[in-house]
Amino acid sequence: MFVAPGSSPERLAALILSVAASVSLPVSVKADFGSLDQLGPILEAGAARVVLQSAALGDPDLISAAAGAFSADRIAVEIEALRQDDHWRVRLGAADDLTEWDPETWARVVEAQGGGELIVGSAVPGAFGEPLDLELLSAVTSAVGVPVVAKGEGVGVEDLFDALMIGGAEGVLVGDALHSARYSVRDIKKYLSQHGLPVDFSE
Repeated sequence: MFVAPGSSPERLAALILSVAASVSLPVSVKADFGSLDQLGPILEAGAARVVLQSAALGDPDLISAAAGAFSADRIAVEIEALRQDDHWRVRLGAADDLTEWDPETWARVVEAQGGGELIVGSAVPGAFGEPLDLELLSAVTSAVGVPVVAKGEGVGVEDLFDALMIGGAEGVLVGDALHSARYSVRDIKKYLSQHGLPVDFSE
């Protein structure tokens, strides 16, 4: 997922146009804008999908409007949750403001509104960025039928495997671990393959 905080829709679209032309992989973009007129140019520039967060919480109907205009598989919603004792609350964007939503209920709303994918992570920083909360992942993946991607670094490759197998995620976002060379994409693929998951080594 590509994030460019503070960028206008126009600047973000120009940036995505350049990035999408340089890589063969699908590019997902966190574009937390509240109107179809702002989201459209980003998708037209080459983004495979846009990821909403606070804009969707502020107006859940935006999800269905965007899914209807651009197709559900191009609209994802990020759910960042903060654990409070024995339950979670969905956090509003990067601020510390918590909503009244629990992640399972909000995930069901997103699915009902036509969101095609969920990106789920804990708001509590861990040793290497945001931890992979397997209990949170399991709760959300059990609540919905749309694909769920785990957000969070994990300490080792085995944490990514756990997110897929125990948490039920269909994918895991990996950022700082690759940038800091704690492990490589090939390390990840090798570990997953050795533990029984199908892996494409052609890329």
